[in-house]
Parts: sequence; C-alpha cells; structure tokens
Amino acid sequence: MWLLYTLMVIAVLGVGIALSLTVLFKIETIEVAGDTRYTAEQIIGYSGIEKGQNLFLCDSKTGKENIMQNLPYIEDVQVRRSIPSKIVIEVTEGSPAGTVEFSGRFIVISRLGKVLEETDAPVQGLPLIRGLELTSAEPSQQAVYKDEDTRKILEDITNAIGEAGLDKISEIDLTKRTSPRLLYDGRIRIMLGQPLDLNLKLRFAMQILTKLEPDARGILDVSVAKDTNRGYFRPDDSVGSVSEPATEQEPDVSSVPEPEVSSAPESTIESENTNSPEPVTDEGDA
Repeated sequence: MWLLYTLMVIAVLGVGIALSLTVLFKIETIEVAGDTRYTAEQIIGYSGIEKGQNLFLCDSKTGKENIMQNLPYIEDVQVRRSIPSKIVIEVTEGSPAGTVEFSGRFIVISRLGKVLEETDAPVQGLPLIRGLELTSAEPSQQAVYKDEDTRKILEDITNAIGEAGLDKISEIDLTKRTSPRLLYDGRIRIMLGQPLDLNLKLRFAMQILTKLEPDARGILDVSVAKDTNRGYFRPDDSVGSVSEPATEQEPDVSSVPEPEVSSAPESTIESENTNSPEPVTDEGDA
C-alpha cells in the first residue's frame, strides 16, 4: 500500500507539472512599466517574450540582455511574473551625466557609466565633461575608464548636482582630479576644492546662485564651505567667454580671513537656510 500511494502521488505531481508547462500558466498579458523614450512595442519585441508562451519557461534573462543591448538608454530591466498569466517588464532609463569627447566623437554617458549614444557634437542641455579619459566607449556597454578614481568622482559629482537641483551645469571639469570645477549656465565657475562633502558644497552653491544677479559672471568658491559655513563669490566677466584662460588659477581661500556676518559689506549675500549657520558670499578677492 505504501508503494501504491507513493506511485499515485508521483503520478499526480507529474500530471500537474505537465499541465502547468503545457496548458496552464500561458502568457496572456505583457505590460511595460517605467518612463522611457522607447515604445512598449519596442521593449516587448526585444524581450523575445510572446503571448502564448509558458509563464515560467519564457527566457527572461536573455530578454533582459537583449533589451539593454539594443535599447541603449535602458539601464536596468526587471521581469516580473504575475500568476496566472501576466508578465510585467519594468525598465529604468539611464540618467545622462554629460557628453565626453572620445576618439574624435562625443558620447553621452550615464551617471552609472553606461554609454547611451554617440554623436558628432556635444548634446545641448547636457554638461560637457572635460578631463575624463576613457579606454573604451561602445554604445549600450559600460564605459571603460582609464582611472577608476575619476569615475567615482564623476559619479559623486553628478549625484550631488541632482540632489542640489542644479539643472544649468554646462561643464564638469575633472582635469585636476583633486580639485574639480563646474561651469554654471556658461557664466559662473564653481570651485569645489577636494571632491569631498559634495552634497553640502553644492547646496551652498545653489543657495548663493539664486541670490546673484541673473547675468552675473564670476567665480563661486565653495571649497571650504564645510569648515567655514561660507561660500565666496568674485565677479569676473571673462568666465565662460572665449578669452577665459584654459587653465585658470584657483583662488586661494585658505588665506582669506573669515568674514563676520555682522560686519559684512553690503554686497554680502546671506542664506535663508534656518537649519544651519548662514552661508555668506564675499565679493572681495577669494
């Protein structure tokens, strides 16, 4: 009897498995979730998943790879199965960090280092990244960096830019890895100093930029913002112009006396941030 019961259970399980793989759990609905420039039809087409396939036997791994290989701006894909008959393809589009010159062309690179596209000229509205050396940059592939430290610095800077809401950065200069610089709106050079505490430094920068004149040009130094709780702005009409020196001398803020808010000149700009001591910009020499 024990052997008979065992054989009956095995038979029932076998029939259940056979039905699951042949009759039951056939895909009836395929949905695409996530905002992207590609159509749902394109994404589903490259996934290779079709209606009528078995929910558990469809090759989701190959489908993910095909989507990311053929649709460069897609940076992540997740395929979810919903019993009894639904597939959801969830896609995440890469966030462009900027354009980089490479082998006589320009590539758009994501914050996570994926090559999103190749162009003949820098893309309007994206920062031009200087000083970033690559050894390989194939569309749909991860860029290969000559210096991994620079890759990490770029990732930290672009994340901090996004956190601070600085949406008018026109240039990211990594020529000097130990003192990266930004160009805001083609007219204000932001000096970051050591690539540390970038979120704090760029929040300072954002507060100050909103208080400057709309057409102001100059150098905004937030390199010592963490230590002094201040940023320094120096007007300079050459910033962003053709005549601007290619290798500008960085301001030496270490020798500048810390200004007191109470005795600051009329041009001093005070922050409205009540959660921390008030940052100040000093239009004197930085």
